[in-house]
Formats: sequence, structure tokens, C-alpha cells
Amino acid sequence: MDIEELKFKGTKGPWVASNNSVYWDIKKKGSMQCLASTQANEHLGIDEKVEEANAKLIAAAPELLKALQWICEELKDKMSVHSLIRTQKAIEKALK
Repeated sequence: MDIEELKFKGTKGPWVASNNSVYWDIKKKGSMQCLASTQANEHLGIDEKVEEANAKLIAAAPELLKALQWICEELKDKMSVHSLIRTQKAIEKALK
């Protein structure tokens, strides 16, 4: 399948991460619907700082995907073959 044919099928962004005192919830901005949650787990080495960082990275996903797609399209003629393939694989991972 051609990378340009792939479309995002999930909830459109922007997403935000908010702490509800138990979990970090990831929601569509302006919505109460929770898309995902992160939770600290000391037994797995996930403390509150790691939990917060995970939530913020997840919340940034739609913007990161758009930026990566833009880079892939606008700079493809200036990228090395290795960089282009790596960029395309990351986009495919998000969209397949």
C-alpha cells in the first residue's frame, strides 16, 4: 500500500493530557471522553513523572504525526533514502 493512501482513522486532534489525581487521561481537546489513560505502577518502574511524560507524549501524537507527514512530503527530495524509509515506516506504524 502506498504511504500517501493511508489515512488516520482515529479521533482527530488536538488531544490533551490531564491529571485526574489517579490517572493521566488523554482526551480530545474540549471533550470529556477519555481516549486513553496512563497509571503509575511502582512495581513496573513507572513513577508519577514517567506516567506524566507518557501521557504527554500520547497527547502529542496527532500533532507529531502531522509534522512527520509534512516532513516526509515536503522534504522527501532532500532526505537520504534511509531517512525517508524510516520516516515512512513510522507513519505506516501509526496508520495501519
